[in-house]
Formats: sequence, C-alpha cells, structure tokens
Amino acid sequence: MKNKSEKRLKVLTSTEYSEIYERPVFTLEDRNYYFKLDEAELSHIIKSKSIIVQVSFILQLGYFKYSYRFFNFNFLDCKEDSEYIIKRYFDNYDFKSLKRICSEKTILKQRNEILKFLSFKSFSEFEEKFCNKARKIAKIDTNPKYIFRELLRYSHKYQFIFPAYSTVQKIISKALTYEENRIFDLLAQLMDPKLKEDINSLIDKESKSRYLLTLIKSPSSGFSYGSVLKELKKKESLQEIYKRSQIIISKLDISNATIQYFAKLIDSYTIYQITKCTKKKQYLYILCFTYYYYQKTNDNLVKVYLFLMGKYQSNAIDEVNKSALLI
Repeated sequence: MKNKSEKRLKVLTSTEYSEIYERPVFTLEDRNYYFKLDEAELSHIIKSKSIIVQVSFILQLGYFKYSYRFFNFNFLDCKEDSEYIIKRYFDNYDFKSLKRICSEKTILKQRNEILKFLSFKSFSEFEEKFCNKARKIAKIDTNPKYIFRELLRYSHKYQFIFPAYSTVQKIISKALTYEENRIFDLLAQLMDPKLKEDINSLIDKESKSRYLLTLIKSPSSGFSYGSVLKELKKKESLQEIYKRSQIIISKLDISNATIQYFAKLIDSYTIYQITKCTKKKQYLYILCFTYYYYQKTNDNLVKVYLFLMGKYQSNAIDEVNKSALLI
C-alpha cells in the first residue's frame, strides 16, 4: 500500500507541466496545420455517418499530431476547434449538432486507429526500455528536469506515447536512487576517516555563529586586493579536500553535469538543510562542491589577476604620460 505521506519528485514547474500534459490551445494557424487531413485520413473519417464521431476523431488526431498525447475533453471545452472543423469539412452542420460526446469505447477505438495511422505504439511496449534509458541518462546528469526532457525526446524518436507525469516521476526517482546507490557504494570504499573529518569540519560551527562552509560560500566582494586575499584563504581551506576529491570523483565515474548539479545543491542549501541529509549525501555533495568551487575559484582568480594587471599597467602608462608632459 502506498504511503500517503510519500512525496513525489518535483520535476516540472506548473507552466512546464501545462505545456506538455494539458490540451493545446490552437491559434488559427495551428488549426490550419494540425486539422489538415490527408487522403487516407479523410477516407477513414467518411466511413462514419456520425458527425459527432467524425469531429471527435479529427480533434483527437490534431491534438495528437501536436503533442503526441491523447486528452479527455468535451466539445464545449474545445468549441473554437470544433467549429473550425465543422466549417472546414462539414458545412451542412453547426456546433449545435455536437449534442453529446462519444462513448469511451468509441474514443478508445479512435485512439488505437490514430496510433496505427501515425505508426505510434503504446507506452507498455516500451516500458522496460524506457526505464533502462532513464538509468543511462541519470548517469550523464542527475538533474531531474534534464532526465525528463531526454526521456521525452526518446519517446518522440521511437514513436511511443509518453507516460503520465506521475509515472515519469516514479521512473526518474528510481533511476536517481539506482545511480545514487551506485555512487554511494563506491564512495564508501574510497572515503577514509581523515577525509570524513575534514568534510565534517566544514559544517561544524567554527564559532558561536559561523560555519566554515557558510564563509566559503559567501560571494566575492569585488576585484580589490583584499577580496583576492579572502578568496585565496577560502581556496586554501579546501585544498586538502580538493586533492582527495580529484582522485575520488575520477573513480566515481560521474559527469561534469552531475558534479555541477550536486555542487549547486550545496550552494543553495542552508547548513540546516545540509545537516538533514544523510552522511553519505553530505560527503558526496560537499566533495562535488569542493571540486567545482575550487576550479571555479581558480578561473575567477586568473580573471581578477588579469584585470588588476591591466589596471596597474594602465595607471603606470598614465603616470608616464603625466611625467612626460611635465618635462
């Protein structure tokens, strides 16, 4: 029995969800394109003598061509689309002719016919491959949104119906759990007590009100010499962990995208949120953060160095020019 308190993985924003899972709202241009029927489709439709069945089929076909999904609707929900179809193909009728919706049996039959027309298959035929694909993608990037988009692309490429959002959430969750367990098993073998102690020191209070990790995460205050010294000190405090992270991360076989994803979790989490994670997650996330932050800081310091050198050089030239004028 499902635990009611179990939280589903949030993958999409409400806007993203609407774009993918809700019935499309067509413009006139969309209607002209997606409700255009070829000879085979038109021949199939005229086999039915019911205007209700005919309009329902064209609506489902047009919506599927746009989104590769089927939707439940009544004619009032899509009145403008229904009126467009009647005017284009059945000018002897009007919207009032659509007095009821098709039966569930007829709708299901139409959907199967549309799948055959467009050479699409049901999700059940691809479910195992779909789950395996999710695991492979999770190894490339553990960002749930990235996995979702790649799975959506995969379903379009191999022409099968993309599953319901709740189903995709579960599949992505399982793929992430599988990948995390793979990483955690390796990490447990590679971590030693000294490294654990060093990582723990980042989230232990350095004073009554300050954590070392909070200090490290604080943004640089500018391009001044004092700011550079502060960044160098932060970098120095991570040096030992960084050296170990290089070795460990290379053996974990994780992508740069995954490293950045975990690093940015630490960057966005409060110390309280970090300490609420399991120890193995803390170690993994902070190792990735250290690896990413250390290299990013190196790049930033080079930029600052070039900026300051350019500034000093410019000032020196100005001084020389001023001296020349006084001669």
